[in-house]
Amino acid sequence: MRWSAGWYGGTGHNRLPAGGRALSGLEGTWTVGWPGARVRAVGQGPVALAVIGECGADDDQLERALPVMRAKGWRALTRWPGSYLTIARSGEVLAVIGDLAGQHPVYWRTDGAGTWWSTSAAALAAQEGAPADPTALAAHLALAQPDVLGQWSLFRSVSRVPTGHLLLLTPEGACPVRYEPAEYEPVNPTR
Repeated sequence: MRWSAGWYGGTGHNRLPAGGRALSGLEGTWTVGWPGARVRAVGQGPVALAVIGECGADDDQLERALPVMRAKGWRALTRWPGSYLTIARSGEVLAVIGDLAGQHPVYWRTDGAGTWWSTSAAALAAQEGAPADPTALAAHLALAQPDVLGQWSLFRSVSRVPTGHLLLLTPEGACPVRYEPAEYEPVNPTR
């Protein structure tokens, strides 16, 4: 199984997952099972960007995105072709962005000193032995659609970042933030 995880917060929580590789330039971020060609990172000082998965941007496009990150233009980081997870750090702000198709979902849970995030809800639940949430499990089995769960995951104390949102981590805490508009401008089909 391929997944990614990270820690944002105080020191002392740098446990590397079994079989995990630390991500260069993004302290406290790891990948598990991903081939090196599918994990790319660029950075300059306090700004770093990583894409994990099938991302159509070349290394030059990733480099050119660094100024956009300084301006916190997170949505621009999701416009490249493909299905990928984006991890972007600008100073003390970290944004973790899954894809709209749900191939790279993002889950999170808070700890007394910070926030753990991962593309695997089971990995986060295993850290503290969180039990399954029977209500979320029943909804998932009955409807077979991940988006009906909203911010729920299948485990108690593990939250899910809804589609069209990113996980924004700052010194003040963690919260999902919408980056994709809920409604689009109407399109004239006769043009």
